[in-house]
Formats: sequence, structure tokens, C-alpha cells
Amino acid sequence: MPALSITRWLAALLVPAASFAQDSPGNQAANIVTGSCSALGTTAAFALKDVTPNDPRVGGSFSGQKTAIGVLTSETDVRVSLSTLVGSPHAIVIGDLANPVACGDIGGFTRGIVNNDEIEIGIAEIGDSGHFGVARLEGDGRNETEIDLYIAAPLR
Repeated sequence: MPALSITRWLAALLVPAASFAQDSPGNQAANIVTGSCSALGTTAAFALKDVTPNDPRVGGSFSGQKTAIGVLTSETDVRVSLSTLVGSPHAIVIGDLANPVACGDIGGFTRGIVNNDEIEIGIAEIGDSGHFGVARLEGDGRNETEIDLYIAAPLR
């Protein structure tokens, strides 16, 4: 029996950890800045909750195919109307503002749902970061907007 334990120990040293399971992508900062993705502001107009690999209240571990793409998510209520965000240039930036990994200009077709307006925007990869996704912005008709982020990110 001790020989089996030594064999497993040696295998653990020789086989890369990625062959056992995938690590989730790391958390990334998320902010709304004034300007556009082609001319990003350097200061956050509105800080959003970081995009994270899973809800820490639920926990989670990797399941399924090792080729799967991870998804980072966040939900933030921001004290600004949706009409303000689409009324002048704003962008959602994923990652450190000095070195972002993805960005999406806020704009597109809005649709009214009862008293709320809603818009979805694409978040494009910057460089070869592998981070891209979708943001859903829903205004409450007053002075608050819910922003849901879904960012695909490479597993590490």
C-alpha cells in the first residue's frame, strides 16, 4: 500500500495540474467610464461589482469538459438613469482601467418594458485577453440602472 501512495505522489509531481481540473478565471474589476472604448477615460464614473467566476454564497467547482469557457458575472445597481448613460458617451470596462481586458460602448436599441427601459450591449475583447461578453442594462424609469455582466473568460 505505501508504494501506491508514493506512485500517486510522483504522478502529482509529473502531471500538470490542468490535466486534473480547470481553475476558474480570476475576478476582474468592472467600471463605467465616460468616453468610448476607442478613447477610454482613466477615471471610473461609476464603479460596478467585480465580475467573478461564481456566486460565493453557492460556491462551486469545475465540472464538465476541460475545453469549456469560463463565465464571470456580476449584478450592480447604479444610481444613474439609463437615459443619462445612453445620452452621452459612456463605456463599460472590464479589468484594471490602466490595463483593461474588455470594453463595450453603451448604446444600441432600447426597448420599453412597462416603466423600465432596457438595452443589451456587446463587450469586446481588448488585445488577446480572451475576455468578451454581454451587458444588460435596465433602467427603473427614475434614477437607477441595474447592470448585469456576463463575461466569457479563458480558464486557467
